[in-house]
Amino acid sequence: MLAVLAAETKSLWDPTILGVLTVLSGVVLFCGSTYLLLATNVGARLGFQIAAAAFTGIMVLLSSLWLVTQTPLNSPKGRVPLWKPVACPKVTPTCARVDSLAAAPINALAKLANDPKAKSIPAENFQQLRPAIDAAFITVTVVGDAKAPVQPYAKYQQSAQVLTVAPVDLNGVPNKNGRETLKEYIIGGDAPFLVKHNPKYAAVEYCEKLPQPSDTFYPSGVDPNIKPTTPGCDPKVPHKWMVFVYDYGSIRLPPLMYFLTFSTLFGVSLYALHSREMAERRAAKAANLVTA
Repeated sequence: MLAVLAAETKSLWDPTILGVLTVLSGVVLFCGSTYLLLATNVGARLGFQIAAAAFTGIMVLLSSLWLVTQTPLNSPKGRVPLWKPVACPKVTPTCARVDSLAAAPINALAKLANDPKAKSIPAENFQQLRPAIDAAFITVTVVGDAKAPVQPYAKYQQSAQVLTVAPVDLNGVPNKNGRETLKEYIIGGDAPFLVKHNPKYAAVEYCEKLPQPSDTFYPSGVDPNIKPTTPGCDPKVPHKWMVFVYDYGSIRLPPLMYFLTFSTLFGVSLYALHSREMAERRAAKAANLVTA
């Protein structure tokens, strides 16, 4: 009862000490009970060796499953692959946002500005970088006492305020090849000899959405008596570019470390059992020779 009452207040007890006690209790109850049964039958030392070999063997099987599957369970996972703004020095924390593609901090992307043969990715594939745009530009709402994340590019409150695909051109015609066609480029990412991926970069052209007529009298901020403006980019705000780098992540790394670690311990446990058995055989053989 005391533990439940103490856990209601977020402190050093919860989740730090409470989490440690939970893990220790699980180890003592499951591993300890198995060792206790083995120790009463085959002895303390041999029981420990058998229990250790069984535990490490199970962990080898479990970690191998974590390594080759994408289970939704709470298995060890590393960083998930995602697009993120290129790293910037402290003196220019917003270097990934540039006024033109020629000013991109990645030379390979900057060269595309003067390359007449450069082709943007198809418009139907534009949305693959949209989550990265939202994560960089939309201000995160902090709940409670949570620490606000560092967002040097955040300046919008809603995702709809930023356009990466202009819905119409300047004449209101559904956009295909209109003057407001926004572009995206993706370069790199090849894997020579299937050993290591080369860096993968993307440049996204974006604009601010043309604001709707507003009236402070209406809670929604939009006057229903005024015809809404044609959706598209705000002509008063120039287009800009955002440069991203693809983080391949390390989602398979923790399971691999578990697999290698427990495979080594499993091998050591089996070798210890084998050495013990061979020593007992030699002792028994020597005892038979003496009695003979």
